[in-house]
Amino acid sequence: MRKDLERRSDAALRRLDGTATHGREAIRASLVVADGDAAGECFHIGRRTFVVGRGECCTVQVLDRRASRKHCRIRWDEHASRHVVADVGSLNGTKLNDEQAAGERTLRDGDVITVGRTRLVYFEERFLDGAVALLRWRQVGERALPTLPPTAA
Repeated sequence: MRKDLERRSDAALRRLDGTATHGREAIRASLVVADGDAAGECFHIGRRTFVVGRGECCTVQVLDRRASRKHCRIRWDEHASRHVVADVGSLNGTKLNDEQAAGERTLRDGDVITVGRTRLVYFEERFLDGAVALLRWRQVGERALPTLPPTAA
């Protein structure tokens, strides 16, 4: 499967229509489920508000028993020209990059939102599909990890 993703990535890592723009043009961003049964599912987001949670009424439904029916909200902040995420009173809270998200937090490319046990990755671009987005996230994530010093034998 990894070879298939790598082969697809050569052609498909192209952006569908560029990165997020700030002005009157459309905002181009993606939210990708990173793990669980729905891994690779991709949601293209713009200026509208997204509600993430377990409930059927949510824009992004997360099938995770640790997620609340309405867990968090992602919206476009016109003043900051960025997407922001906020917990909406969930029982287990919302994490942004493994830190509890208190109030509205600004999203940056590659940020990981944790809802229950499910991780969602925010991208400031649109991908052809979620599998390609996850491959990019994994590649960038591996490059960002520090090199461990050799252990004494």
